[in-house]
Amino acid sequence: MGLEASCEVRVSLNTGSEPIPRRFKAKVELDGEQIVVRGPEGFRLRFKELQEIEVRKGVLSVSDGKRHVELVLGKDAERWAQKAKLPPDRLVKLGVKARTRVALVGRVPRDLAEEVAARGAVIVKGGDVDLVLLAAEEPRDLDQLATLKEWIAPDGGIWVIRRRGSDDLTEKQMRAAASDAGLVAIKVAKLSEEHTSDKLVIPRRDR
Repeated sequence: MGLEASCEVRVSLNTGSEPIPRRFKAKVELDGEQIVVRGPEGFRLRFKELQEIEVRKGVLSVSDGKRHVELVLGKDAERWAQKAKLPPDRLVKLGVKARTRVALVGRVPRDLAEEVAARGAVIVKGGDVDLVLLAAEEPRDLDQLATLKEWIAPDGGIWVIRRRGSDDLTEKQMRAAASDAGLVAIKVAKLSEEHTSDKLVIPRRDR
């Protein structure tokens, strides 16, 4: 789960000269991979690029080489720092745990399939599952959604894995296919630089 706060933000750009910090109020969000500062002066701080993460007197200080940023978060600063230092891995994002019943459909990236097995998930070939990982490369791959919907538990989900930025299968096409199958998209998880995924579930009214 991500974190949100409205707080004072202090930003100093690393330009080589003596920096003059800018101060402003902004909404700030922390998700699985980055800290996002919203508003007209907004920017993103990706965890993998951070060179410094420190907390002093309720102020979280981070630097990505381009800028030094201080977030005045008070008592929540330590929690934000821990989240930034130890972001969740992709199986946590997908909800895959030991003994989770998972069906792999299509050309699921090999490294991801290996991680699912190593986590202790129960890999099955159909029917009565908690999660389906569906690798889709083109719209016709989504014709399976109606069938896969019958496999998952009422509170289960189908993760549609697709290539990031590909025109072969767009988010709009995926959402339209989900709607046709009686499913709704509720969450997005980046899996790698090449792949993203969208979680589809059965609407509560239909469970």
